[in-house]
Amino acid sequence: MPATPEALFVYGTLRLPEVQTALYDRLVPGCPAELAGWKVFVGHAGYLFARPEPDGVIVGEVVWLTAEELARTDRWEDVPTYQRERVEVVGESGHACQAWVYGRRGVAGRPADGQHLAYVELGEILALIAEVRRGGSSDVG
Repeated sequence: MPATPEALFVYGTLRLPEVQTALYDRLVPGCPAELAGWKVFVGHAGYLFARPEPDGVIVGEVVWLTAEELARTDRWEDVPTYQRERVEVVGESGHACQAWVYGRRGVAGRPADGQHLAYVELGEILALIAEVRRGGSSDVG
């Protein structure tokens, strides 16, 4: 019996088709969703991160990953630099569901402008993914 896929709320580089293909060897179907009470910031290395903010709302997607893909995502997100935690997201249909999100509580950053999924060149991101796939660290923090 196949394992139940895990829901993950994505808001940055994990929404990019090139990143999904490099990390998972496939495009990951997603559904539009929002995460209330969180906001996106840009960290010192140019990567986005989410953290709780009472008046924030993040527009993103929910994707479903296998346990192996979620473990690979943990390596890409350089856990514990980013922390994976359960949140409630609301899909475009208005239904709420539980999903994982990668965030960084208590970390300083500047507010993201909402127009970019990353402030890092795609080539650099793909090179880091290749390193993660070989067993290294992404060092995205």
